[in-house]
Amino acid sequence: MKINFFFLPLFFYAGSLLSQVPDNDACENARRMAVGEEIFQLDNQWATVSPEDVPEGEPVTCIKSFENDLWFTFTTESPYRHYQVLISPLICNTPAGIQALLIRSDDCESGNYRYVDCGNPYAEQAISLFLDDSIPGNRYLIYVDGYDGTQCTFNLSLSGTDNNPRTIEDYRRTDLDYGTAPPLFEPSDAGVNFINNEAEITWGAGSEEDVQLFLVEKIIPSASHTVGKVIGSVEPATTVGSNQYSTYRFVHREAFEEGKTYCYRIVKVDSRGTKSYSDQFCNKMAVVEGFYASPVFPSKEKGIYIITLRNERKQELIFTVLSESGEILKQMSQKRAAGNDGEIEIDMNDFSSGNYFLRIEGKNGFYLRRFQVE
Repeated sequence: MKINFFFLPLFFYAGSLLSQVPDNDACENARRMAVGEEIFQLDNQWATVSPEDVPEGEPVTCIKSFENDLWFTFTTESPYRHYQVLISPLICNTPAGIQALLIRSDDCESGNYRYVDCGNPYAEQAISLFLDDSIPGNRYLIYVDGYDGTQCTFNLSLSGTDNNPRTIEDYRRTDLDYGTAPPLFEPSDAGVNFINNEAEITWGAGSEEDVQLFLVEKIIPSASHTVGKVIGSVEPATTVGSNQYSTYRFVHREAFEEGKTYCYRIVKVDSRGTKSYSDQFCNKMAVVEGFYASPVFPSKEKGIYIITLRNERKQELIFTVLSESGEILKQMSQKRAAGNDGEIEIDMNDFSSGNYFLRIEGKNGFYLRRFQVE
């Protein structure tokens, strides 16, 4: 009798837990939503995970881990072309908040998922997911999960419109972009070069083009999806009364791997919110090893500029000052022992104001630092 008395409460407690698991805890039981509907006071506290229907995680999506997910579904309908899913946390048990994913799929086979939009603010913040689809009858899935197991009460709404609801700020907040051409954007001289252990991405465009924003995207390798990770945004140059050509430059910094090929693309956002995609452009990383040279900074002394140098091996370093057009103006070399770090001074008192480059070359590579003389 003592044994039975011990186990009966646990049996009933387990049953009460199972009764609280949401009906839409699995993709096949996704809760259907209508355009214009808002659902209040949703809760993922008792939600679990069904491994057979979970989508891909990072880096293909923004989903960090799969913990306590809920599923919803809707179908596109006339006359709408643009849709917005808004997930608004009301209260969460950690500051990590919610992560969410919008998926195009007619079934719950994860191999058939086509990702549309993903949001993970890593905070207790609202998430907006956007869709552009003018064809009625297409089925979509909304996947909502607590980041790192966070439990949240939240509201969920689905809206449809003829006009693009995205703002420029929405585009700036984009993390992953699953779009592809058409429409095609064909910037001139688009490419990436690895300088200073950084990726320098350049492209050109004329001022007559309808551009509200450029997005710079690194291509995430994936066998099943085209994924652009937005690494930055660039405002277009403004000109008045004439057509002018502008060259744009964006520097991407991360821990690049020697010999690995990295690919990028430029996305143009026009005044209607339409995105146009450039072709991918790629290059192989060659890491400069053995020393580091900082950017060039002005010192307190007029005409004197300095860099911070860290030399990790015994090697000769050659310092060359170049004009903006690449002409050699002055040069010096210095033999340094490994670990002999410090500041190097560059005297520019004999040169006029303007833009210059300092090239610091070591045994297996070089740094090229742009600086301005006042």
